[in-house]
Amino acid sequence: MQREGKHFTLAALGVALGLMAGCAKSSGTDCGNGRIDGDEQCDGAMLTQVDCMALGLGAGPLKCNLDCTFDLSACPNSSVCGNGTVEGTEYCDGFDLGGQTCDTLNLGTGSLGCLADCVYDTSGCSSSAVCGNGVVEGPEQCDGFNLNGQSCATLGEGFNGGELACDTANCLYNTDACTEGIVCGNGIREGTEECDGDDLNGVSCAALGFAGGNLVCSTTCIRDTSGCTETAENCTNGVDDDGDLAVDCNDLDCSSDPACGGSPENCTNGVDDDQDGLIDCDDQVDCNSDPSCQTTGAEICDNGIDDDGMFGCDCQDFFSCLLDIGCLLAPSAETNCTDGADDDLDCLVDCDDDDCDSDPACSGPVEICDNSVDDDSDGDVDCDDSDCAGHASCPVCTPVTTIACGDNLSGNTSGGINSLEDWDIWCSGGYLSSGPEAYYVFTPTTSGSVDIQLDINGSGNDLELLLVGELSGDCAPSGACLSISQTTGNPESITFDATAGTTYYIIIDGWDGDAGAFDLSVTCN
Repeated sequence: MQREGKHFTLAALGVALGLMAGCAKSSGTDCGNGRIDGDEQCDGAMLTQVDCMALGLGAGPLKCNLDCTFDLSACPNSSVCGNGTVEGTEYCDGFDLGGQTCDTLNLGTGSLGCLADCVYDTSGCSSSAVCGNGVVEGPEQCDGFNLNGQSCATLGEGFNGGELACDTANCLYNTDACTEGIVCGNGIREGTEECDGDDLNGVSCAALGFAGGNLVCSTTCIRDTSGCTETAENCTNGVDDDGDLAVDCNDLDCSSDPACGGSPENCTNGVDDDQDGLIDCDDQVDCNSDPSCQTTGAEICDNGIDDDGMFGCDCQDFFSCLLDIGCLLAPSAETNCTDGADDDLDCLVDCDDDDCDSDPACSGPVEICDNSVDDDSDGDVDCDDSDCAGHASCPVCTPVTTIACGDNLSGNTSGGINSLEDWDIWCSGGYLSSGPEAYYVFTPTTSGSVDIQLDINGSGNDLELLLVGELSGDCAPSGACLSISQTTGNPESITFDATAGTTYYIIIDGWDGDAGAFDLSVTCN
């Protein structure tokens, strides 16, 4: 459908002009009573039309004047041609040319004017508009694929999507493919939508009568209250109002309620001291850790002992101490690393608690790896201390042989070190390897696929091939196990993707104490 000259229909214009002229103004004396009476268009918040779009005046809110006629000031197409002011979709109005000249319209020099229907009079310009040259000129709305920066949604005619085109015959917009109506999902609340995306119309869970929570908008533009919390806990009615399985003063929400501020529960006097409806040991929140309420072997949640021998000590015993008030209120980590107290009730005090590892009071002396002294007093000296792993004075798995791409080296595990007997168990959950080992270090200079092959010389020797990412100073498997080949055949082989500059360790071990000669080759593809 083409829109000639103006961007809105004559019918809509007629409606708008009639409304603005007050032709539907109420003639009675009931205007202002909040009801639509007689020929009133509106009265206060009561409107006979939903919005500007219903009047064909574009998308916008409709309001009511004091004389019970529509206030169209927020309607984008409520312009009146002839009032001397460019409004809405007018090109010009009287002497108001909207800042345009013949030159700005690509029509050369001369005098630009305005016709009675508020479109440009270009007869005084030195050049004429040429429809089809791809340039928007004079009264043209568009030209070819040049839509002058407009789209269906920006025309202000109530469209909210679709494809805007240009009529090649007259260079006017063709809106046949534009779509109208409410679109749920465009982030703009329109018409009867309760919400759209983040536009909740200022409504919250609290405004809907909930205690709180997070109100969201569903994909159908209806309010989704599933994230809203129900009525807050009433601390004196004996009902679990908020559905958290805790009633009245047993609910932490009531900790500051005056009704729950009685004396602390005495767990042996037969009196409901704290007025929560639970007496003595039945009050598990307050009396769970009281010795008088403990069965034999039950966990006491604040004595530093794993009383029941299960699931951890004190508050670490989730099953026994879940509702213990001390555990509920305890901090999640050790708060003071020098006070001699188990602040977080995990049975670890001060520097014994991992939470204090970075505290200066717990750092202690550092092991020096080449002075023959146990500096940190942990019983391990120099390279025997795990703190020295990777130190220059503590080479990894001595002796270790360097191997590179293209090498084919001969070796023998006989007489080698027997550092570990559980390589296979650690690396793959396979068989025990109790033979001596031989160690090789491989650092590729380029990334790519690498083939490692172990050829066993002689018969009766069952050697195995392992690839790991890191070793500690005592050859312990401190890094990632990358691959293992532990068949009963010959050769053993591993193929993996290597990263340039990364160090890998190749280990030859023997099953059930086996040892012997071998050839080891590395091929980089």
